[in-house]
Amino acid sequence: MQDIIVYISLDTASKEKETLLPLILSFEGAFAYKEYNKAEDVAKDFTTASSPTLAAAQKLFDQIKVENCPGRTKKVAIFGLASDSTAKAVTDALDTLRETNDDWYFLIPAGATDTIITALSTWASATVLTLAQLESGMVESEKLLIAQTKTKSLINTAMKANKQTVICYNHDADNTSIPAAWVGRVAPNYPTSVTWKWKELYGIPVTDEKGTDREDLLEGR
Repeated sequence: MQDIIVYISLDTASKEKETLLPLILSFEGAFAYKEYNKAEDVAKDFTTASSPTLAAAQKLFDQIKVENCPGRTKKVAIFGLASDSTAKAVTDALDTLRETNDDWYFLIPAGATDTIITALSTWASATVLTLAQLESGMVESEKLLIAQTKTKSLINTAMKANKQTVICYNHDADNTSIPAAWVGRVAPNYPTSVTWKWKELYGIPVTDEKGTDREDLLEGR
């Protein structure tokens, strides 16, 4: 969760590439792993207008509507669990999922509690193999968790040292699907020629963090 400095050459134009697959982790009931090419198809399976899963998928695909967005998300996967799933049940389910479907990279929980997000962060950190594991022949397939919260302590203390975790802070974290939009905006160009910083996200209102909130976040990052 440390800041990363990226240098972009003016001679290197952003170029659309085959993106790393995003997985939306749904908590609206058990749902078998399924891949989609457009938000309209997701809406056929998640029919509730207030569905966090549908909102995340829409934000992923909608980023092509940004005027200067050079690429688009072509595919997203969804995997669903019960809303009352325990943290261990969630991480165990992901381990089981990886036995048959492990081609995804971005992990985007839709509607997860802070407890689940914390567990997912620890789980994602453990997907990074050690040198000994790599030398033993294990195949690298790490995952990157991108989640959002309105709890500052989650960022400043609980997951500060964890690898493979990006946390978006927003007072209205229940409704904006920032992680899905961010992945949809940038991932189609990953990993060669575009920085993740300073990006306009379609359908995501700008937040203005001031005073104590802002200082706490800057000092605790």
